[in-house]
Amino acid sequence: MRKAKVAEDRPENHSILRYLEDSNGTGLHPDVLDRLIELAAVSGCDRVSVRGIRLLVHRATGVIVGCGLGTDYCLRVAGVPKGAGGRWSIRWTDGGRLNVRNAFGSGWIVGGFHDGEAEWLRAAVAALEAFA
Repeated sequence: MRKAKVAEDRPENHSILRYLEDSNGTGLHPDVLDRLIELAAVSGCDRVSVRGIRLLVHRATGVIVGCGLGTDYCLRVAGVPKGAGGRWSIRWTDGGRLNVRNAFGSGWIVGGFHDGEAEWLRAAVAALEAFA
C-alpha cells in the first residue's frame, strides 16, 4: 500500500499549506505524537511530515485532516457536538495565538484528548470518502 501524499491542489488544503509555508517544525511532544498515531490508526489516515510538521492525511484524497504543533494538535472534524469541549485557539509561549478556524478553516479544532475526537475525525474522513 502506498503512503498518502498531500494534495496541494485541493482547496481544503490551501489554508493549512499556506500556514505551513511560514512555519518551521518545532518538534512534537511525545503525548501528541502518540495521539496522532492513535488517530491515524482509527481513521485510516497516514502520517506524513511537511516542513517538519506532522500531518494526518486522508489516503484517497490527500486532504490534510490533522496536524501536530509542538504540545498541541489540530483536527479537521465534521462537527463537534455542543458542550463537547472543542476549542479553536492555541496560545504560544511567546504570547502569540493561532486561531485554527481563521488559519485553517471552519472545520478545524484544537485537539484536547477528548473521547469523541476519533469519532469526529472518522466522520470527517467519511465525508471526504463520499466525494472522493
